[in-house]
Amino acid sequence: KLETSFISLTGGAEQAADMMKQLNDFTAKTPFQIDAVANSARQLIASGSDISEVNEQLQFLGDIAATSGVEINEIAAIFSKVNAKGKVELESLNQLAERSIPIFTALSEATGLPRVTVEEFNTVLKSFAEEGGFAAGAMERLSETAAGKFSTALDGLKIAGAELTESLLPVLKDVIDFVARLAQKIAGLSDTTKKWILILGGVAAAIGPLLIVIPSMVSAISMIGPPV
Repeated sequence: KLETSFISLTGGAEQAADMMKQLNDFTAKTPFQIDAVANSARQLIASGSDISEVNEQLQFLGDIAATSGVEINEIAAIFSKVNAKGKVELESLNQLAERSIPIFTALSEATGLPRVTVEEFNTVLKSFAEEGGFAAGAMERLSETAAGKFSTALDGLKIAGAELTESLLPVLKDVIDFVARLAQKIAGLSDTTKKWILILGGVAAAIGPLLIVIPSMVSAISMIGPPV
């Protein structure tokens, strides 16, 4: 389902499959779930990020999210909003500050100006995850905690389940198509025919338990024997 949602964003099924592989590799090494990571990637691409930039952006956004204790898609949403609008608004800065991210201090030290460009904003956010930054290595540290390992294990199960489903998809499609055709045929039956199907179904349901109970009753009667 996630792979399908990337087809229009990436330009084709092959590109979408490559993107999902990239995101699965990312989540396998981080404490974040594939749903949140995929949602982040969609927001980044929709806001104008090139596909080749997504992995790098997820890296520093993930470190910032991990050190501030929020989901990666929350930080990605703020970052994407700024880049989509092409300007840095106070609301976006406040949203980062509310998540314990020292954005005002960092921007002041980096630019010394009350107003900053989108490029300066992006550079400062990226610097948070670089060596010496307040979020450097945060994802790696969080991945080693019990919660991080549990999250990674859940993602592993999701990915394995998706791969299994993909292998069984041709069979599942045939079964689903058969059920759909059967439902259409039943819907086209007359009311009288539907009524008889329900009656016969009820009789069959009643006979089933009797076929189990009657032999047991006969066996019990045989054991008791004839009256003396």
